[in-house]
Amino acid sequence: MKKYIKKRIKHIINKKGYRISSVSYFNFLESILYQKIKKEHKINFIQVGANDGKRFDPIYEFIKYNRLHVSGYVLEPIQDYFNDLKETYKDFPNIKPVNYAIHNTLTETSIFKVAKQYEDKLPEFALGIASFDKDHHKKTNIPSQYITEEKVKCTSLSAFINENNIKQLDLLVLDAEGYDYDIIMNMDFDSVSPSIIHFEHGFRTDKKAADQFSEIRELLSKYDYQLLIDKSDVTAIKTMLLYEN
Repeated sequence: MKKYIKKRIKHIINKKGYRISSVSYFNFLESILYQKIKKEHKINFIQVGANDGKRFDPIYEFIKYNRLHVSGYVLEPIQDYFNDLKETYKDFPNIKPVNYAIHNTLTETSIFKVAKQYEDKLPEFALGIASFDKDHHKKTNIPSQYITEEKVKCTSLSAFINENNIKQLDLLVLDAEGYDYDIIMNMDFDSVSPSIIHFEHGFRTDKKAADQFSEIRELLSKYDYQLLIDKSDVTAIKTMLLYEN
């Protein structure tokens, strides 16, 4: 199925006038977004865990080159990262930075992140490991003494969608460092069903993550998504998008 999806995407993009020599993971996501924007001339999205808007970001380049046709919300709960996020999108009137985390039940909680004074002592990836899980940093061998706690504001995804009167969603991007599973399993797909969902799977790290991914795959299959699985991420796409001309 993965090979078929890649082949289908190459066919679609070539037909639309683009040329790609290979379909790597991020190319796949970007290619399907270009297909959608070519057909509908607009894309709306929600990004959860947007960091600074550039670092580890799978959609920033697409947004940058299609700013007139892309609108959405970029959510980042950590204050320092959020300040950078606002700077990244200050000239993008259709992109709205929001200083919130997505949590299914809480309105405030703690996130555990690398303390600012240690950021320069660690690899760049350490700036992307902030998590509700106080032990999450151990998966990447970051010393505990480098970790600090920050209180953040939270809302559920359903509440955020309702509060912003979002009736239709083209793209949902999740980078919640261990909480993607909880968000997806709590989604109300009968109310708003994104055309594309991009998220971390983490099933190569432990059995719990593998079991959780199996549950996600079963749920998304029920709602007619096809999954393209990469080393650490997944793009889930509505089957009908693969057959649109």
